[in-house]
Amino acid sequence: MSTPLYFSDDLEVDMEAFVADRYSARFVLADTNTRLHAEPLAKALNAKLLVVPAGENHKNLQQAEKIWQQLLNAGADRRAVLLNLGGGMITDLGGFVAASYKRGISCIHVPSSLLAMVDAAHGSKTGINMGGVKNAIGHFYPAEAIFIHAALLDTLPLRELQSGKAEMFKHGLLGDAELWQQMTALPAAARPGRALLERAIALKTTIAAADPTEKGLRKLLNLGHTFGHAFESYFMYSSTPWLHGEAIFAGMLLEARLSNRLGLLSEADLDEIQRVLQNWQPAGKWPPLALILPWLLNDKKNHSSQVQFVLPVAIGSAVYDQAVSVADLEKWYPQLLEG
Repeated sequence: MSTPLYFSDDLEVDMEAFVADRYSARFVLADTNTRLHAEPLAKALNAKLLVVPAGENHKNLQQAEKIWQQLLNAGADRRAVLLNLGGGMITDLGGFVAASYKRGISCIHVPSSLLAMVDAAHGSKTGINMGGVKNAIGHFYPAEAIFIHAALLDTLPLRELQSGKAEMFKHGLLGDAELWQQMTALPAAARPGRALLERAIALKTTIAAADPTEKGLRKLLNLGHTFGHAFESYFMYSSTPWLHGEAIFAGMLLEARLSNRLGLLSEADLDEIQRVLQNWQPAGKWPPLALILPWLLNDKKNHSSQVQFVLPVAIGSAVYDQAVSVADLEKWYPQLLEG
């Protein structure tokens, strides 16, 4: 059963109508970036506001424990609801907290970033980082509803908006060639309209519904994420951390080149992918393989001591469970960087 999705022009009114009298207590989770938007929502819903520090490096067990303690202190029972207003970090963390507290309370996602609106808030995945590994601990736990308030996109810095487009390009590259072309035509600084949002969300939710616990088809949604998560984890605690979408743009580019090297992707399609994605690559020097290999080897998709990739085979099509040995990665990685 898919999670109900609502596009809201008046978030406070629509949310109050939805929650009505169905919950024993209401809590709104935000971070220090989204607190400004969460405060009026919490007030309108007569909810307690919980705030955590912003940043992927705070998506950890320590913050989860603090939220659990606040819920306990407030006397929250199993009929309480946690509304998660923020980007992917908040929907991941809040979903994880809700799934674990008293063996599960209700949660509602209100994604505030483009990345969360089209990807992170959907599909029931929750997670926290541990030991420097992104989303090492988590559950599959569906939200009761997802509310998209597109006006929140106007509050994003340009870099955050552009980062979110990575998942939309990814959805197009793995399963919707027309979406890829529409995203290619969209000006870099432009906010995607509702039709584009709905198209990207539809691909994500259709795949996730067909394979809720990621045993097969849903692995396609990890396109760009094998290299991408390794890059994001490597830079997470540096002075110049990469945003998630920036890391995924880099991951998609390298994985397209890898696919071509393995004979899966044509030169013509590789040229088109490189032409588009080179405009979206993060600045700075990329790390050598030896420095990201620990994260590649900890990737959740791996088995049999090989790194498992999702690779594009055409624009609009991809394959999963593509195993590459460490020896081949060591041989090819410098060439993948150079293109």
